[in-house]
Amino acid sequence: MTASAVAQRIRRLEADSVIRLVLVSDFDVIGCDLLFTLGLHVQGRSADAVAEDMAKLPQIFSCNTMHGRYNVEALVALKDVEELRSFVEVDLPSIKGVSEVHFDVVVEMLKYEFTVVPFVSESAPAPIASPILDELDRQIIERLSIDARKSNRAIASELDITEGTVRSRLKRLRDAELIRFTALANAQKIGMSNSFFIRIQVDIDRIREVADKITTLPGAACVIVLAGAHNILVIGELHGPDQPNSSLDAMYAMPGVRSIETSSTVRAVKYNSQIAKILPHHI
Repeated sequence: MTASAVAQRIRRLEADSVIRLVLVSDFDVIGCDLLFTLGLHVQGRSADAVAEDMAKLPQIFSCNTMHGRYNVEALVALKDVEELRSFVEVDLPSIKGVSEVHFDVVVEMLKYEFTVVPFVSESAPAPIASPILDELDRQIIERLSIDARKSNRAIASELDITEGTVRSRLKRLRDAELIRFTALANAQKIGMSNSFFIRIQVDIDRIREVADKITTLPGAACVIVLAGAHNILVIGELHGPDQPNSSLDAMYAMPGVRSIETSSTVRAVKYNSQIAKILPHHI
């Protein structure tokens, strides 16, 4: 194909919201050291209504209504324990309809590979003050978060700096795996609108061994080691009603696995594709 034909197809796919080019920032860029998963039981109100209120909180970077153990599942990013205290004592109690809350703290993300995502809420939090960023880094990231196609020349003109400065700053941030440019596909447009959440309890001396094995299984897009009621959380895409069976069978057969709970998304209320854990070879 010619370059112009490829460019034309890319423009059409972007116009139809099938694909999107974004700048993804690592959690470190927005100064969030504390990550945890949140499972909610809802009473006296619809799960959709509760999830929509949850999605308004800036600390929530993904939120789904679910079929399974919980009515609502969310992934939360906070700066520190003080912010967690405010989240637990002020933010969560302000949401009506929440009857029970279950936390699991993220110990380590072993895999974070989402190139197919729901195109929903996209407001990325601006980078906060951090030892790894200065004001110029912040300004460059903020502009590319709005438009990932913005040229180095345009950014340099807006900030009254040289194009070479922009280029060197972006190279340093990419080399440090703090940012990454990536193309995302719209899950709803390509028939992959559901995800499954699998929470696993494992013998404590085999947690990392099991988690490492799970990263190799088909459909396991995200593998997280947890501290809490469960030891591992696996998130992935459903291609059909039987798609996860082979991977689930493999998990049940792994030495050390004690119990597995599965649930599936009903509706993606919020997914911030501009924030992720940037890992080698994964996004």
